[in-house]
Amino acid sequence: LQASLDGDIWLPDDGTEANTIATTADFAANNLFGTSVTGRVTLGGYGEDPSQTPTQGREPQRLSAYQIAIDTTSLRVIEDETYIGSAWGVAQDIAGDAGYTIVPDYDPEIYAIEAFEPGSQTRSSDGWIEIDHEHKNVTEGYYNAITIVGSRDEETDELPQVTVESQSEIEEKGRIEGPAIERTDLTSTPQLISAAQSALAEGIAADTDTGSITIESQLVYPGYAYQIPDECKRSNGGEFPDDVTHLTVQSTQFEWGEMTVNFDEDDFIGVLRSLRGDLELTRRATR
Repeated sequence: LQASLDGDIWLPDDGTEANTIATTADFAANNLFGTSVTGRVTLGGYGEDPSQTPTQGREPQRLSAYQIAIDTTSLRVIEDETYIGSAWGVAQDIAGDAGYTIVPDYDPEIYAIEAFEPGSQTRSSDGWIEIDHEHKNVTEGYYNAITIVGSRDEETDELPQVTVESQSEIEEKGRIEGPAIERTDLTSTPQLISAAQSALAEGIAADTDTGSITIESQLVYPGYAYQIPDECKRSNGGEFPDDVTHLTVQSTQFEWGEMTVNFDEDDFIGVLRSLRGDLELTRRATR
């Protein structure tokens, strides 16, 4: 059992791929990257019978089931792209294409930048002197089940469909199905499943906590998740729910000695990752 990104290098190749029913190919450990994975199975005879010729490998094998499970990140693999501009501008473009935030570190001793998924890095709000705050919970466009309709099969005249739903979200809010999405560019079941998972993550991420906190001016970096000050919590007379501990800074605005910090917790990537193991999948074809 082996897997490959390019059909040339197959992993594992250390002997663990032989005489086994499951194996693991660690591409990152071998500094290999790509956008598709191909698996292969090599079957051979087994068993022996000294009274027959040949004596070895007389029993055949049959492949009855085959499954590839992939653990990956949301970081985009960028291939054949050309970026033009200043070093800082190109760095921003690359980070943006990968779905990352890029932030400079204004340390007088060094000049460094940090790239990370928005909200994945946290910072403290200790020292903030709050002037005002506002909180909103937005649910417009939310759904926890979605159907993707693919391209009609010309030979069978069947219309493939895939429906995915989040069990945990349904248990919490009830089943809310989004409008079916037609994707005539998709022909295979894996393509439909992938598109449905992304669409489902978008629907769940539409249930967002947003708002702003105005503080006495100080440096606050967008992209980081800052803790919500206790004085902004409902238990202390504020507007932010007590169970909302951190929100991602979307933007900041400075005016007359005050800094307004705008939050947006539309965590599409986080939702997409958390859906693993939480999906109910239904596949069907209609005529």
